[in-house]
Amino acid sequence: HFHNNILPDLQKKYVDTGKVRFEFITVAFFGEQSAAAGAAMEAAGKQGKYSEYSDALYAAAPDKGHPDLPEDKLVEFAETAGVGDIEKFRKDMNDQALIDKVNDETAKAQQYYGIQA
Repeated sequence: HFHNNILPDLQKKYVDTGKVRFEFITVAFFGEQSAAAGAAMEAAGKQGKYSEYSDALYAAAPDKGHPDLPEDKLVEFAETAGVGDIEKFRKDMNDQALIDKVNDETAKAQQYYGIQA
């Protein structure tokens, strides 16, 4: 809801006018597929498409519950986002270092900031 309905307005009013800078930290609160989606976002970011990937991912999110996110679906989001090198994306999204980064950021969000979801 936030990404699709609130963020665009905040972007227009505050970020685009230079009043605010948003920083996104990729976290995974919904299990293994959530961590894979986070690693996919980071992999897209390595090709300069983090924001576009995040838009494609959240545009497909159901109103309730959590989507099924197999690897092929994550690759489809990369294609939608305009990620240029899909093979590099696929390799990067399966890189344990990116998966560890997402899991580390999730633990940090929980431990230091009390964010649980």
